[in-house]
Amino acid sequence: MAQFHKKVSEQSFMMEPAIASEIPELLKIIEDVFIEYGWTYVESDEVPDFINFNNVYGDSSRAMIFSVKSVGKNPEIIGCIALKFNSEGPYLSRVYLKQAFRGYGLGKWMTIEMMKLARDRGFDHIHLWTDTRFIGAHHMYLRVGFSMSGLIRSLHDINNSFEFKMEAPL
Repeated sequence: MAQFHKKVSEQSFMMEPAIASEIPELLKIIEDVFIEYGWTYVESDEVPDFINFNNVYGDSSRAMIFSVKSVGKNPEIIGCIALKFNSEGPYLSRVYLKQAFRGYGLGKWMTIEMMKLARDRGFDHIHLWTDTRFIGAHHMYLRVGFSMSGLIRSLHDINNSFEFKMEAPL
């Protein structure tokens, strides 16, 4: 399976397929983002794919989840990204980074690598749904070639979430 590497200043990072034993750390990263935004985190509502990890991510033709790790003296899991497939084709999901690691181009790197993976599988476009409040992420997606599709959806959840649909050619 694919493994990706990036160096930012003197720090090295690696992205590789997540394994079930990493799920608790990935859940904590996602929960921390919810806390950062002042949202209510209900694990069963927010991450059913993580709860059913083997069923969802056991077949890489349907979905792949990658953990992002710092490499070196104090390695740690710092984020995740998923590439999933539905009737519309490939789409990004679960794009999360610990707050301390944002702003260094890691989200851009993660996104570009997933776009390349989708292209290597023969697809010519990709999409995602992103919370309307993730403004920094929207700017990053625009910089790597995504555009707003004009679609918006309500998740009808406890956090009153709405999502924009974004699309990009590959």
